[in-house]
Amino acid sequence: MYLSRLDLSISSPAVRQALRNCQDMHKTLMKGFDVAREEAGMLYRVVRTEAAISIYVQSLARPQWERIEKSRFQCARMQDISAILEKLRQDTVLRFSLLACPSKKVKGDGKNSQRVLLRGAEERLEWLKREGEKHGFALLEAHEAAKEQKLSGRKASGEFFLAGVPFEGVLRITDEAAFRDAFRRGIGPEKAYGFGMLMLGREQP
Repeated sequence: MYLSRLDLSISSPAVRQALRNCQDMHKTLMKGFDVAREEAGMLYRVVRTEAAISIYVQSLARPQWERIEKSRFQCARMQDISAILEKLRQDTVLRFSLLACPSKKVKGDGKNSQRVLLRGAEERLEWLKREGEKHGFALLEAHEAAKEQKLSGRKASGEFFLAGVPFEGVLRITDEAAFRDAFRRGIGPEKAYGFGMLMLGREQP
């Protein structure tokens, strides 16, 4: 497993386009891999500060970021984090940060259904609790860390819109095999567009 930090140059037209269109962001990042996203195990999270914009990318396959350097996606750091999996043991308590898309499918026109974001904070935390039960962790503390993050994209079929919720808190691992898989593969829908990556902090005393 690999964790990379890419620093973006906002002066680059390619960077600005990727930040406007999450489908373009997905395509740009996937240029660093020779396989499909699911096989590469690619998850990412865009992190903005007043000083800079960076992307943290986690993957099972080793990325080749030199392929997108001309687009001003500069790899500042890449490290093998495979050893962290052995530290994700039963009853380990960790801080976490997660940008997720707590949502449900509703019936649309005809046979199609669409995914809509859950609106209430309590309902969204219940969604996260259920995800924890499926993925081997229990919430000890959790809250929404900021306002919803809204994204837009464009495919051949037309424009689409997504929204996510930044969660932070403390969790306890209840099933290490399930949790390791969630750490590798992500949580919730829309992982191709920057959702679902579990960012973990140091173990609590």
